[in-house]
Amino acid sequence: TERQQEKCKAELGFHDIKKPLLVVTGGGLGARIINRIVASIASQLLDHMAILHLTGTKNYQETVDAAPEHVDYIIKPFLPSMTVALGAADIVISRAGATSLAELAAMSKAVIIVPHPYLTGGHQIKNASVYAKSGAAIALDEEKIMLDHRKLTRIVLALAASQQKRDKLGEKMHAFSKPSAALDMAALIAEAALTKN
Repeated sequence: TERQQEKCKAELGFHDIKKPLLVVTGGGLGARIINRIVASIASQLLDHMAILHLTGTKNYQETVDAAPEHVDYIIKPFLPSMTVALGAADIVISRAGATSLAELAAMSKAVIIVPHPYLTGGHQIKNASVYAKSGAAIALDEEKIMLDHRKLTRIVLALAASQQKRDKLGEKMHAFSKPSAALDMAALIAEAALTKN
């Protein structure tokens, strides 16, 4: 509920708990490229939202050095539990690990997926395309957003401005958390693996 979400925002240390919150996470290892891009576009986002940026331990200092200082921009290497962060989130930028996506589906979040391009035979790209094809998430190619940050900026701002867009994505995302979804997902991934794009 909105109240629980605001409670989570306060718990994380945000003072304006009414503002939409963007949570950026690259998973346990962090994601250096995502960190760099978000740090570079943050100043364009911060008038419209708060940001919780989880960088991974390795990329923390580099991200802090590159990012603007702002009361609504909290940067941490990681959190011991992701539950509060995801509970607080209005929009999430995430990698496409199956576990992370399942968590986000269970919590009905609006997600922008930036799959890891090379991890274990491109399975993250396959995961991302399954969610994106069903309209449950927005998938962006890391190399493309690295070359041009504007598309990511536009998408994040559009989601921040529209509760309706966020809810719609969240609802479709939530469909993946139904008990049969794991089987459906496995079938879709197997199908994606068999058909050449």
